[in-house]
Amino acid sequence: MYLTPMIEGMMRIKYGVDVRLTEAHLREIHFQGTLVEMAFEDINRCFAAGDYNGPRLWYSLSGALNSMASISNILWPTRNRADVKMRSAAIRKTLGVDDSGLTALRDVRNKLVHFDEYMDKWNATSRRGMLVDRFVGPADTFPSISPEDFARRYDVYAQELSVFGSAIGLVSALNEVQNLMADIEACRNYFGDSLVPESEKSGA
Repeated sequence: MYLTPMIEGMMRIKYGVDVRLTEAHLREIHFQGTLVEMAFEDINRCFAAGDYNGPRLWYSLSGALNSMASISNILWPTRNRADVKMRSAAIRKTLGVDDSGLTALRDVRNKLVHFDEYMDKWNATSRRGMLVDRFVGPADTFPSISPEDFARRYDVYAQELSVFGSAIGLVSALNEVQNLMADIEACRNYFGDSLVPESEKSGA
C-alpha cells in the first residue's frame, strides 16, 4: 500500500512513528490475533467433542499462548534498544493501550519454551517429587500435591492456564486481543482499507 508523503508526515507528527514500520507491526498483531481466535475455536471444539485432555487440546492452548506472546513482544519488547522501545511505545500510543496488558503471559510462555529447564529445576527443588502434567482442573483437586508440582495445568472452570506456577486468565487475554484487533481495524482511517484483509477481520 502506498501512503502519500503528506499522510506520512502527519502520522510522524501525530504519533512520532515510522508509518510503514507501524503498519507492518499492526498487520502482524492483527494476524496473530486471528490465530488466537482460531486456537480458541479449536479449544471449544475439543470440549464439545469430549476431548478434555488430548494432544489437540494442548496443541491449541500452546498455539493461543504463542500467538498472544508474539503480540506482547511487539507491544512490550524485552530488548532494551532505544529504537525498539520508541517503536513499541509509538505503536501502543497509536492503539491507545497502556503499559500493562498481555505482559502477564510472558512467564507462562517462557516456561513453555524452556520447559526442559524448568523440569530440571523442578527435579532439583521439589519437596515431594510428585509431578502432575497436562492436568485439566483446579489445583485444589489434589490437596496433597504442592502447586509447584503441577507442570502444565488448565483450569477449565476459571479459564486459567498455568505452567510451573505461572498463570494467565485466557478469557481476559482473548478479550484484550480482540480489542486490539478492533482498534487496528479502526486504524484504517489513517492507513487505508487494505490494512486488514476481510478474511482476517475479527468475527469474520
